[in-house]
Amino acid sequence: TFRNKKGFRTLSFERGSIQSVSGSDVVIKSPDGTTWTWKIVSDTVVRKNGGKTTASALSAGETVFAGGPVVSGARDARLIIVLAPRSMRHNET
Repeated sequence: TFRNKKGFRTLSFERGSIQSVSGSDVVIKSPDGTTWTWKIVSDTVVRKNGGKTTASALSAGETVFAGGPVVSGARDARLIIVLAPRSMRHNET
């Protein structure tokens, strides 16, 4: 949570695997078992393999990072990055 000229804002982020994609909702489960639903909004940016793609390209089982503001209790995904499978990541220690 932080304060700007308009008041307090809350940002949220999660790294985990997509459990489901339905309409404008993406359900992500993190390794600790936390499961959050993220809303795809008009300015959501989705990146995969180093380039931009669309939310329709997301699928269950993919490992992702999602982040964005919490608006009226809902998590608005402003950025979703599809991460390479662990076996394909370079320089991971």
